[in-house]
Amino acid sequence: MNSNARLEAKGTDTSSVSEPLKKLAQDIADGKLKAANKRRAAISKQWEGDGAASQQDKDDFRVLCQKLQELNDWQGFATRPKRVELCQRMEVLAAEPAIPPAEKAKAIKELQDAWRDLGPAGTRDAQRLWGRFKAASDTAYQPCAAHFSRQQELRLQNVTERERICSYLEAFEQGNDWDHPDWKALANIINKAGIEWHKYADVPRARQKKLHKRFDRISSCLQARLSDEQNRNHEKKSALIKQAQACNESDDLPVTKSIETIKNLQEQWRAIGVTDRRRDQKLWKAFREQCDLAFAHRDEARTQQKARIQQQRDQTSTLCRRFNESLHNGEVDSVSLKQFQQAFDEAQSGTRDQKALKEYKQLVSRARVTIKRSVESSHRQVLAEVKRKASLCTRLEHGVINESQAEADWEGEVDLAPTLLQRLDSRRAAVADIKECDLNSNREAAELLCVQLEILAGLESPPEAARTRMQYQVDRLKRELSLGQKDHRSPTERAEELFLAWYCLGKLPEDTKDLTGRFRRAEEKLFGVI
Repeated sequence: MNSNARLEAKGTDTSSVSEPLKKLAQDIADGKLKAANKRRAAISKQWEGDGAASQQDKDDFRVLCQKLQELNDWQGFATRPKRVELCQRMEVLAAEPAIPPAEKAKAIKELQDAWRDLGPAGTRDAQRLWGRFKAASDTAYQPCAAHFSRQQELRLQNVTERERICSYLEAFEQGNDWDHPDWKALANIINKAGIEWHKYADVPRARQKKLHKRFDRISSCLQARLSDEQNRNHEKKSALIKQAQACNESDDLPVTKSIETIKNLQEQWRAIGVTDRRRDQKLWKAFREQCDLAFAHRDEARTQQKARIQQQRDQTSTLCRRFNESLHNGEVDSVSLKQFQQAFDEAQSGTRDQKALKEYKQLVSRARVTIKRSVESSHRQVLAEVKRKASLCTRLEHGVINESQAEADWEGEVDLAPTLLQRLDSRRAAVADIKECDLNSNREAAELLCVQLEILAGLESPPEAARTRMQYQVDRLKRELSLGQKDHRSPTERAEELFLAWYCLGKLPEDTKDLTGRFRRAEEKLFGVI
């Protein structure tokens, strides 16, 4: 069996074939000519070095080399037309001087990439074509190389120029007298440096970042100093605009004084230093408008002010007249008083009419007296109604009247709060079920109520109530000091609560007339005769 047949027979069993030959055979079978050619060269070099290959491996290797050569020949035959075409296109490119160097370099690279995609030039014909293609490539690239060389020189010059700009700015920053700077000169330097910097923009990429960082640092430093001064000047001009605006909006400033003020502001404006041009244009426009309106706006404002004052006078006069009528008719309460005060404040906003203000104060004073009297009268009516209903309950509890009589006289002309009415209804309803324990409980509650009311009225309690009074005061101090439960109600509010608690308490034992007498005395001192 010859070597070729032996390798074909080993297609399914390659255990007896050496590993390098096995991989070479696999590359050939897979059509990987580039990898196969490299592996063939490696095997040849290895065997030449150590001579360890057997005769059979050498025979097998020769067979594989023959197959590889056949494939290389076939590939060279298949790709030859394309290689010839690439050579012709490259020669045309080399012969055309009008193509810009950058564009020509790009076209050269595209043709070279297309050549590499065709695979290795394994045949003599392919090698000859490669020589032709390489010579045309070198010729075509010559003007590109010269262009890129000049471009590189220019970029290096631009680097030098940019370094010069940075050095100048850094030296200026370090050597300038910042206590007495020439801000206009600084603005010109920054502007000119920016223009020159962009002029030398084409620099090698490797140098761009460092140069930009250096320029940004020094230019930002100078710009920050300039911006601070510009902002200060902008604020000065904004302040002048506000002063001019205030001058125009003033209603009390004489015309001659207004004109004098505007001229003074214009002088100050011209003395202000460097500013940002675009922002300064907006500021000047606003300032110019205020100057132009110095006379026209003043006349208009005076006319409007006079009309507004007259309108306020008419409005406040109407408010006072209507409120006086309501006060005369007894239709004023705390709500209507508050509404009148709010309406008057709104009508008088900005300007105070002393005559109207005097009338307003008199009306408010009268209204407060009237409201106070009305509240006191209504309050006493409530207390009197509570006392009347409590009297019915007392007569019912002692059998003086029956339930029918109490029911007939129960409703009165004064409306009581629902919770208070419920407490009185509960006392009346409890008459039928009152027990001895309830009487004793009511006695204790009545004793404590008398003590509390006597304390509020500034009266002394009888000796037999001294212990109860002392215990109450101790408990009150404990709540206030230890527990923080301080009663923030006024003495009048607390007295009224005790008043209501007494009359809603319920039946008392027969021997409690002394308690009733004590309560009456304290009640009369606090509330008078109800």
